Amino acid sequence: FKMIYSNVVEMLDKIGNNHSTVSDQVDQIKTNFRDSMWHVITDQIFNLTLCPEFEQGKDLIMFFNDFVKNLDKKINHLKYVRIAVNCSRQFENIDEGIEFLKNLEDRLKISEAATLFLKVSIAEKYLSLGEYNKCLDLLEEVEGSLKALNDIDQIVYSELYKTLALYYRRKEKFSEFYQN
Repeated sequence: FKMIYSNVVEMLDKIGNNHSTVSDQVDQIKTNFRDSMWHVITDQIFNLTLCPEFEQGKDLIMFFNDFVKNLDKKINHLKYVRIAVNCSRQFENIDEGIEFLKNLEDRLKISEAATLFLKVSIAEKYLSLGEYNKCLDLLEEVEGSLKALNDIDQIVYSELYKTLALYYRRKEKFSEFYQN
């Protein structure tokens, strides 16, 4: 893990300058990066990626590729994936967003919760494309995996059932949702 502090500061300054409403958040990330406060940075980055200023443009994608991507060994893997999912919303082409997320799978082999959350997020993108079979296949795979696991973060279950509800609503198979 070799990120030169000056390069990180420069990249974060660019984000802060382009989006002045988040400049205080960016300054806090810089300070905590310098002090290697990874847990705090993780939460700060997650909150930053939720900001409405990033609904347009490609700054989050650049931010992820230039900075966050290299933190995969330092920060919580589930939060890492949630940050990536937030960043993936900037892709105008949903297929590009899916590829962006799929490229993270190899980095996350050690965290089952992160991998499952990632698969559910990819399934949701397939649903947006109307690729119902791919969506349902992934959701069923995740559901099967969850049955065999214990102690998985509740956010994974929440995301799974939210996406299943969206799937059944889109397919207008409401009774099947309540049976499952």
